[in-house]
Amino acid sequence: MNSMENLKTAVEWQADQVEIDLRIFQGVLYLSHDPIRKDCLQKYLTLQEAVKFLRKNTVELNCDLKEKETLEPAMSVLWEAGMADRVFFTGEVNADLVRRPFRYFQNVENCGIVQEGELLTETTAKKLADWYDTYHNDTLAGFNIEYRTLTEKTLSIFLQHQIPICCWQVDEELCLQKLVRAGVKYITTNNLRLSLQIKKQQVDGCTNDLLEKESISFTPQPSGNDHIDRSQTN
Repeated sequence: MNSMENLKTAVEWQADQVEIDLRIFQGVLYLSHDPIRKDCLQKYLTLQEAVKFLRKNTVELNCDLKEKETLEPAMSVLWEAGMADRVFFTGEVNADLVRRPFRYFQNVENCGIVQEGELLTETTAKKLADWYDTYHNDTLAGFNIEYRTLTEKTLSIFLQHQIPICCWQVDEELCLQKLVRAGVKYITTNNLRLSLQIKKQQVDGCTNDLLEKESISFTPQPSGNDHIDRSQTN
């Protein structure tokens, strides 16, 4: 996870986007989901190293911020690399500091309406839609939502309000099919090959403008990390 090997795999397989986790330690930005261990810094990939590779390609970048302190230094690195227009942030984002052309997707648990991992009801989905209408600006691009907290009804509320949705971590085939068909904006998955096949089938069976509606983001996870839950998407 968060390795150069995984970045190269995503580019080779033609993922629309790559999600990376960002942390900062002693002023250096590292790709890591877990807190940085100072006794093995050499094992981590830095954002500068990742950008040096990614800037040569067209893949977009979803930077999942694990700490709020990472936002400003990350924007600086990405701006200098000429990648600002193909980056968005999720996670612990200080919205007041985001500047165009950077964008962010607000994690719904950071809106003060629901708790992390809480199943979204129709009532909370409507409250979140009102929150989006109130705070929407040229840097707020949509909501970042764990797909297991969604139902078809709550997803439809967001889509009816024309709120772009970024869903994670979607690996199960039936769930991928439903989210692609629904027109979810961004889907983060470990199952990249299957996801791209489903997207291609959907595009081939519909109009080409669907290609602009959803992108597949590659986020490798350690084997055995199970994100599948059929119950919330049936």
